[in-house]
Amino acid sequence: MKNILLERFPSAGVDAFERELKDLIKIRLVVYNGEKFPVSNNIEAINSLSITKGIGIDSCPWLMENSSMRRLSHYEGIFLSVLSRYDVYKKSFTTEEMLEHYYRLVNFWINKIKDIDIIFSLDTPHVPSSFALYIASKILKKPFIYLDFPLVYNRFQFFGCSFEYRALLVENEGKTASEFISEHEIFKSNYKSNSVSVTSKYVTYLATRTERLWWRMLVEDINSSFPISIKAIFDGKIKIRKLYTTELGWKTSRRRWDDPKSGFMRPFLFFAKLKDRIKIILARRRYRNLCEDHNTLGEYILFAPSMEPEAAILPTALEGRYTFSALKLISEELPEGVNIVYKENPGQFDQQVLFTTEWKNKFYYEDLKRIKNIIFVRDDAYTRDLITDSIGVATLNGTIGLEAIIAGRHCITFASQWYDSLDGLHRVKTSKDISMAVKLMLNKDEPNPQPNQVNFSKNFVDMDGCNTKTYSTEDFKKICLGMWSSYNDFLEIDDRKWGL
Repeated sequence: MKNILLERFPSAGVDAFERELKDLIKIRLVVYNGEKFPVSNNIEAINSLSITKGIGIDSCPWLMENSSMRRLSHYEGIFLSVLSRYDVYKKSFTTEEMLEHYYRLVNFWINKIKDIDIIFSLDTPHVPSSFALYIASKILKKPFIYLDFPLVYNRFQFFGCSFEYRALLVENEGKTASEFISEHEIFKSNYKSNSVSVTSKYVTYLATRTERLWWRMLVEDINSSFPISIKAIFDGKIKIRKLYTTELGWKTSRRRWDDPKSGFMRPFLFFAKLKDRIKIILARRRYRNLCEDHNTLGEYILFAPSMEPEAAILPTALEGRYTFSALKLISEELPEGVNIVYKENPGQFDQQVLFTTEWKNKFYYEDLKRIKNIIFVRDDAYTRDLITDSIGVATLNGTIGLEAIIAGRHCITFASQWYDSLDGLHRVKTSKDISMAVKLMLNKDEPNPQPNQVNFSKNFVDMDGCNTKTYSTEDFKKICLGMWSSYNDFLEIDDRKWGL
């Protein structure tokens, strides 16, 4: 009987583990995200956001020795990216405070998981509490199995245990699963026929949510600013909220983060949101003023960044998550007359994603413009046409690399992908990798991606949904059984599994 920690699972996910693995596991701790839900009496439940903010984490003894802290210091930069997402105006933390918070969080989790045998997470560790838990598991050598975020051919998701060796749990002596091979061919055919079925399920989910409607956003902005929940009144309940927005993670003052007054004062939240929505509109206008007609670009490599801060805070990209350095490296390898076309992610100007405008302020694109050969195109330009008209594509991470290869273009990438082994994908380790890729692009050397080039054979699941809000009961059953199978394979893997 193994003692289990379940992280960021909703009630339906916890139920699946209790139902499917009741004779094999004992759930000791549930780290929930959002509102608390009922759990069995013998299960401890703690809130992920509360831990992230440092509430109650200093009551445990200090267990980290110098050797552990020295190892932790290698990942300070990643944690700073993870944590700074919550600093709305980029002036509520000092660097020293953020680093102190990092070590305190890891120490808390080292105390908390001493008697835990396995950690299962529904998400790639990318928020402060999750990342600190992940690091603590590596120090104590506790198995940490998570559901990685990519949607493989818009159908599969797979399990991971290491950012450095992302495909460690899906590899199996050079074998490729038959389902993977067939889905590759289907995706390729659908992409070339311009079928909407290749559009990411997650993108479709975001685009069709009723929360995107302007009046829904307005109602929610007003509701979140009142001391009494208007939404609860319609449900026949009275829900009185605190003066400060303690249910949110945003930090807006120099107070300690676990201080209830460190966030927005509720009456001012509406105006803060309104101001940020205006800033988003102005940011998009500034960006588009720099853009050129995409029909007169000449020879170019398309660079498609992920949305930030999401790209910046996803630790899986490791040292490959920096846009400026990636563009600079590419620029220095390009011959005269070949440009880099930068197409901003449309999500960067999404009204649903607030308090991110400080990541790319009004000087950001001017700074990028200093790199030679940079040309901007509109964020709403049709990506597929830009890929087709390019000599190749470059990206930090994401699915556009797969689209490029399927479309017959080489792709330069700076972070590990599940499709790293496909012909035409060039993972950058040195500038020579970029130089080689650019030569192939200029020579019009079309790649020949074949599914059996990817060692993708086990520990993946075919899902109906794409996130916590869309997973079905059957999805949670598959996740539960898949994680247990992954754990059994994890035991047989070499020491790479203990790397970050």
